[in-house]
Formats: sequence, C-alpha cells, structure tokens
Amino acid sequence: MTVETEQQMAKKKGWHRLGVQNVDVKLPLTNAEKLELGEKQSNALMQMQQFESEKKEYDDDMKGQIKQLQNEAYEAARELKYGHKTINQDLPCFLDNEAQERVYVDLETGEELKREPMRVEDRQMRLDG
Repeated sequence: MTVETEQQMAKKKGWHRLGVQNVDVKLPLTNAEKLELGEKQSNALMQMQQFESEKKEYDDDMKGQIKQLQNEAYEAARELKYGHKTINQDLPCFLDNEAQERVYVDLETGEELKREPMRVEDRQMRLDG
C-alpha cells in the first residue's frame, strides 16, 4: 500500500482541507494494554477495600469517643441542673427507729449523706431484736 499525500487523497475523494484540528479518536486496545488496565483496576479495588476497612475502624473508634463525650456532657448537665452529683460508695447504714428510716453516714465527717425509708427486712429485724 502506498502512502498518498494529503493533497492527492483530498483530490481523489473530492474533499477540501479545513486545516488541523484536535479530536478524540477511538482505537482498539492491545493485549498488553488490556493486561495493564486489568492490573490497574485490580490494584485500585484492593486499595479501596483497604481504605474502606481502615475507615470503618476509624469510624467505630470515633463513634466510641463521641459516645463517651456525649455521656460526659449529659452527666455534667445533669449535675448542673440538679446541683449535686451521684457517686456509688460503701457507707455504714444505721436505723433511725423514731423516723423509721435508714441513715447513711460518712464516718470521717459525721455527715448524714442519705436517708431512705426502712425496708421490710428492717422492720422484721426490729420485731426479732
């Protein structure tokens, strides 16, 4: 096959030259290009999976930290609203028979920290004792 000049080709086909223009042209892929693109796709998918896994771990960690901060904010708001805080503490318990109440006392300060109504078993102890 012989290579024609632009002028010969145009004259032969009855075309008129407009100049040079930049256009996209579709060309079939070679086997080497197909293999390279397959590897590129595979690598991208594996990296996406890795990032998704890391993102999930990060999201789970952030959710836990956010939940902890929400609890701290809630607790602070509750204490501010009611003007006291609640702690769990082992304290000596006494019965005030006159008031029919249990009394919890801080022995170091002598302060009464809590009073609550006597329980059924407290009343039974009074009868037995």
